[in-house]
Amino acid sequence: MSIHGLAGGIARGQLVRLPVTGPRLRRNLFLVRHRDKRLSPAASAFAGFVRDHLPKAL
Repeated sequence: MSIHGLAGGIARGQLVRLPVTGPRLRRNLFLVRHRDKRLSPAASAFAGFVRDHLPKAL
C-alpha cells in the first residue's frame, strides 16, 4: 500500500512501518477521462502535472 494511504494510521500509532527487503514493487498509473467532458481547472492542472512529471513508461 502507498505510504500516503497509511500515514494517518502510522501517525495515530495504529500501524507501524516495517522494513521489507526484496524486489522493488511498482504499479502502473493511468489517467482516464471522458472524451466528451471538459476537465475542471483543478483536474486540468493535475493532468498537466502528471504529463510533465511522470515518465511515459515505468
